[in-house]
Amino acid sequence: MKAGCDSGLMCGNTPPHLLFDQIQARTDLPLLSIVETAVAAAQQLHLQRLALLGTKFTMQNDFFIKPFREAGIEVCRPSENNQSIIHQKIVDELENGIVKRD
Repeated sequence: MKAGCDSGLMCGNTPPHLLFDQIQARTDLPLLSIVETAVAAAQQLHLQRLALLGTKFTMQNDFFIKPFREAGIEVCRPSENNQSIIHQKIVDELENGIVKRD
């Protein structure tokens, strides 16, 4: 079902990309993945090693890391303690529009 669209964009990281392949398989509408787009940009810039910052779920699972690994790009994750700090900053501050200098 295309609903008059030429393509679709899944701009969220976690929920849509956990099921991206299954969703793509059920439609003939080409979907644009932010993960695959990020991999392509990293390749174009000849980047070899990147840091992954995101929610704890994103940092602890492979749905974002696997495509980079398959492209020969290393993805580094913060320590478990730092993952918790980053997660809390995202959930408690950034998602609420709070941006602090520190």
